[in-house]
Amino acid sequence: MMAATILVYRESKAAGVKDFLARILDYPRIKSKIWYAVVLLAGPLIVFVQYGIALWWGSQPPPPRFTLLVPLSFIGFFLVAYVEELGWTAYALDTLQERRSAITASVLVGVMWASLHAPVWALAGQSLAWCVWQWIYVVALRVLMAWIYNNTGRSLFAMDLLHPGLFVWWYLWPVSGTGLSMPSLYDPRSLALSTIFLAATVTYLWGPKTLAQYRL
Repeated sequence: MMAATILVYRESKAAGVKDFLARILDYPRIKSKIWYAVVLLAGPLIVFVQYGIALWWGSQPPPPRFTLLVPLSFIGFFLVAYVEELGWTAYALDTLQERRSAITASVLVGVMWASLHAPVWALAGQSLAWCVWQWIYVVALRVLMAWIYNNTGRSLFAMDLLHPGLFVWWYLWPVSGTGLSMPSLYDPRSLALSTIFLAATVTYLWGPKTLAQYRL
């Protein structure tokens, strides 16, 4: 947020910064309200696909159990997401999409986003293989996020709603008190493969140039 705000100020001065920071309430950009369902259900879909894969592989994870940690974490992540997405989406992705295709821009942002987080995973004690699969998953996730962003009129508010849902639903299962505090069923390998499949599907159907022109 700080870096993006400085860059916006260099380009557009105080008036540009004011408009930039006001993007948190740009929900009027979302013209088709069906995309609210996509925004709110994308996270649970990814998480429960992972849960189904864990059951299929015979790992026998405990059943999900709702606690207050889920809504409280959603509120917390919503505030953090605004700060993060101002930089990664409202500035970096928008700027890259002026020069490159949506798929290229989203992958570039994903590479930067994943690489910034990688030291945290390593310091938390995760193996090299775990970190590599998690890195791939995060890059593919950015393609899905760009697809939603472009189809909601480039609404930062939509991204602020999407971002928490990618994390808080994991708290339906018991989490470890150490490391990254993820449940035992969390497997970045299957997450990466399933998210790559979803990213490839939306890229084919909505087109790599904009990720927003439905071909059917």
